Parts: sequence; structure tokens; C-alpha cells
Amino acid sequence: AMYSGEKLAEHGVVVVSIAYRVGPMGFLALPALSAESPYHVSGNYGLLDQIAGLRWVKQNIAAFGGNPHKVTIWGESAGGISGSMLAASPLARGLFERAISESGGSFGPTRTPPAPGENVQTLANAEKEGLKFEKLLGVHSLAQLRKLPAEVIQRAASKAPHGEFWPVLDGRVIVGDQYNLYEEGRYSDTPILIGTNSDEGALFGTPPSRAAYLRGVERRFGPFAKRILKQYPATPEGWRQSSMNLMRDSAFAWGTWTWARLQAKTGHSKVYMYYFNHIPPRPSNSPWKNAIGAVHSEEVVYVFQHLNQSPDLHWTAVDRKLSKDMAAYWTNFAKFGNPNGKGLPEWPNFTNAQPRVMHFTDAPHAGGVPNLQDLKVLNAYFAWRRTPEGKAWVRHRWSQKAPHRTPKLKH
Repeated sequence: AMYSGEKLAEHGVVVVSIAYRVGPMGFLALPALSAESPYHVSGNYGLLDQIAGLRWVKQNIAAFGGNPHKVTIWGESAGGISGSMLAASPLARGLFERAISESGGSFGPTRTPPAPGENVQTLANAEKEGLKFEKLLGVHSLAQLRKLPAEVIQRAASKAPHGEFWPVLDGRVIVGDQYNLYEEGRYSDTPILIGTNSDEGALFGTPPSRAAYLRGVERRFGPFAKRILKQYPATPEGWRQSSMNLMRDSAFAWGTWTWARLQAKTGHSKVYMYYFNHIPPRPSNSPWKNAIGAVHSEEVVYVFQHLNQSPDLHWTAVDRKLSKDMAAYWTNFAKFGNPNGKGLPEWPNFTNAQPRVMHFTDAPHAGGVPNLQDLKVLNAYFAWRRTPEGKAWVRHRWSQKAPHRTPKLKH
């Protein structure tokens, strides 16, 4: 119900929700699946579903009062990441004219096993992980796999080696490292409206202990662990919030900031970036009732103007005005490629010379890039990960012969 578009339609847009396959049904890669494909690839079925949906919209939306030349793709979280991938996919070229991403963006290098911000695997590695999943299910062929009930396969996904199924770099839907594709100008150069929330990581919880946080940072970042911990310190009183901030930035904020910077550098279309930092009323039993900022996805109910769906919460006039303004910005962008309109505070476009961001707190206002020093440290990490040394470290770190201690960084 939260995603129902009837309130947004009152602003003069048509809202279409696309269903697509998720989990192993949407993203399982296997050598046998690749072998039977005319393109010799597998694993990106969920993205192909989205592309099929966009083709349908192009062909049919006029019959519903929509404009096939003003299609906006829009997603949040995994949907925002999907939008980022579609923006760089040649198969989606020409199927949309604008893109909105809330808490999403895929600009990290490939990695096995995946990690927040580095979720994409190469096809070869994804196929190997697929074989492990097939073994987990107790089958040894596609024929046996296809005889299993869908529910059995979906339930087993939670027990998979890494617990999640993501799109893969297959050379067809995802044709390369997206960071490099954007640097080379190989993407759909459309206006974009993208942003993140101030306390995204609170939704995902924290490690069970300070020691576990330290181990996790060491395991994930290796030679960069000391620099990461300097920026996201493991102090006795602050390690929990540090762990949530690191999740926020590595999984969402760095990718969004990078998307904005790269498109501002190599594209011609305007970039509009936001930061949602308004704390909504929360139920007394909310697991993140004490979160210090806006939790992952808490902006969605404002954009869709669905505050009335939770009448038991203490919504204020400030909440309702913010929701009205955000819905107007989003629908203006869908109609005109520019979120600005009559009666709204001016939302400046983001440029690398003037990186201005719209801050949604109690009222919209323009400001700088939040948490900039944190993002710069992560940027250094991701840059190193793309070097031969960084790639080799990940390969060795996760091999059976991986050393117990990480190597020293040479640069």
C-alpha cells in the first residue's frame, strides 16, 4: 500500500509499478543456464524483467494518458541500484528519459563474496556460487532443479553461501565496471534525481559486539582498515553508530555521491542530489525508535504522500508540508526533468564546481555534501580496490590460502 500511486497521480503523472523476479529466481547464475542461453550468460533475469517492463511502458503508456517520451525510472534501495544499472545498460538505452534513485547506486568494483557497495560479481564467480547453491539444494542438474517447488528454492536462499542474489557482470546486461563506464561516458545521459538518508544503516543493525565490529572492518577493508577505523572509530561509546554510519556510506552514500560526480563530469544532463534528514514519528515498538537520523526507506512515505496510512502516529503540520513538497519535487522532475516549481524552495543542480545538495529536514534547503570527509576516505578505498594490488588482495584474502594477516598497503 505504501507504493500505491494514487496521490502522485493527482499531480498529473501516471505511476506504473513493475514486478520482477528476485532472489535465485531473478539472479541465479549457473554454467548450465549460461550454456543454454543464446548469449551464453545467466543471472540477470530480474533486470531483464525490468527492461521488458520499460518496453511495455514505451509501447502502451499513451493508452493510459502517459507520454512515452517522458518516462522516468524510479526506485529505492535495490530499486535505486537497479535504476543505476539500467542507466548504464545498453539494453535499456532509449527506454527512459529521466531517473530517480533513492538510496541506490552501483559503482563499486566486482567482488566475491559481495560486500556493501561491492555487490556485483563476475559471471564466472557468480556461476561458481550458483553451483554451491545447487549443491545446497541437493540437486545436480537443471532438470532436477526445475522439478523443485519454487518455495523450496526461495527458502533455501537464506542459507546460501552469502545469503543474497545480485546482478552479475555478464557482458550483456551489465557490460563492465560501472565506474569505468561512467568515466568513459557509456551510459544513458538523462537528468537524474538521487539521494540518501542520514541514518540509513540503522535499519540493518550493528555487529553483536565492538570486537565483532573491529573484526568485520579488518576482514572487509584489509590494508585500509586503520584508515576506515580512524574515520568510523570503534570507541566504547561510539562503535555502534560508527558501524551504522559505515554501512550507510559504503552501501548507499558513496555510490550516490559518485554517481553525481561522474555524471556531472562526463554528462550533459542535470544532476539533482538530496539528503533526507527528517526524523518521522515512530511507533513505540519500532526497532529503530532511537535512531539519530532518518532510517533507510523512511523518506518513501513522504514522497508517496501516504502519511494517512499510519493515522496512529503523531504526524505534524511540518510532516505534511514536507510530504507535499517532496511529492511536488518528484513529480515536477518526472514531467519536466527539473524538480523545481512554483512555491518550492530552489533546488540547485549539482556540479563538481558547486556540489549543492537539497537537504530535507523540517523544510527543504540547499547545502553542501554531508559526511564529505567520510566519503573521501571510502573513495580512496574504492580507488585502491580497482588497482592490480587491490584486486589481488581480494582474490588472495578469500582464497583457501589467504594469510591470517593482511598485507601492508604499498601506496
